[in-house]
Amino acid sequence: MKWSEKLSPREIEVCGVLAVGNTDREISQILGISLYTVKTHLRNIYSKTEIKNRTSLAVEILKSKNTQKA
Repeated sequence: MKWSEKLSPREIEVCGVLAVGNTDREISQILGISLYTVKTHLRNIYSKTEIKNRTSLAVEILKSKNTQKA
């Protein structure tokens, strides 16, 4: 199972916005959710995927996008 298959649709949205370099505050503004909710989603994403930080998460997101193009 791919790591992204463990995530909810909203968590995948958060990942997409994070992958282009947005801060937590920017993610909250773009998605129209509170900063607390962004942090909760990120905490859940890290827990579900065993990815430890946003940089590693961004790398995994970009790798999976490149794999989908190939």
